[in-house]
Amino acid sequence: MGKRIIVVHGRATKPKQNEKYRLVYKALSHGLSRYSDEVAQMVMSKVVPVELVYYGDVTNALLWASHQRPQKKIVTDFLSQWNYSYEHNGRYDAAMESLFDIKQQSSDAYSHLKFQLNHFSSANDGIDFISRVVNLLGINDEIINSIMPDLGAYFKYRTIGSLIRYRLQELLVPALHKGDDICIISHSLGCVVAYDVLWKLSRMSEYSALHDKKVNLLITVGSPLGEPAVAKQLYDVHEPEDGRYPKNISEWHNFSAADDFVSRDIRHADCFYPMYQRQLIDLIQDHIVYNFWVGEHGLNPHKFYGYLDNLSVTRIIAEWLMH
Repeated sequence: MGKRIIVVHGRATKPKQNEKYRLVYKALSHGLSRYSDEVAQMVMSKVVPVELVYYGDVTNALLWASHQRPQKKIVTDFLSQWNYSYEHNGRYDAAMESLFDIKQQSSDAYSHLKFQLNHFSSANDGIDFISRVVNLLGINDEIINSIMPDLGAYFKYRTIGSLIRYRLQELLVPALHKGDDICIISHSLGCVVAYDVLWKLSRMSEYSALHDKKVNLLITVGSPLGEPAVAKQLYDVHEPEDGRYPKNISEWHNFSAADDFVSRDIRHADCFYPMYQRQLIDLIQDHIVYNFWVGEHGLNPHKFYGYLDNLSVTRIIAEWLMH
């Protein structure tokens, strides 16, 4: 028994597993050092293990397939059959160092960075317009899934969803059986994966031995869980009311960065209020933060590493580590 951090990355193209772990570990360690070197050392010394749920091979394959004509069919052995590639090692190192050089993570500092970059994003307005119009027409799911084919495939194909969920389950189930004090940090599609798996483990009869086990801290960053197109396709959506929502989370902290068009400042405490109302969870709290990641294509407020290096995020993790 001990503390354990399980990280679930998001959608889009990824480097290979070892490189992804290195980047996640580096960003998280530096983010914790913004709180205190003592807390960061708990992770860096491996006193508290950090495990990565990796499915970048799956998302890379799906995004590669989305550009192929004729359209590729999802088959059982698609990962060994398709000619997809990975992001190269070291691609994000320079951007990471620039991120670490930023000392202030305030609203003023973010506005100044945007001014320096001459960054005026219309992405948020575009997604909001799509969401409102398509909700009116009743086909929001299809539109959003076409924009993010890997997210769409997670919902549409049982093979894909099961494969990705299993990669979290194979780490989480043993940890719960051991009685570990677990923190899950999830990003983007990883938030959906975490939600679905936590529901399964707390509700389905084959996991009855785990029904009294809890994840003490769930962190979601850049989460689309409040987006109607996603909420309508969650694993528990067709369950009767008394069977909806995970019941194995103690505290849930959701972080949304300004200008992150995926999370769009949709309050999870409102969307998932029935969990609190039915006493399935002790706390759901939303936080607005500023993501200072600047990569090859400019400012990206949705980038996972920018969230992991944010003091508001790592303060919650640090407090859990010290408890």
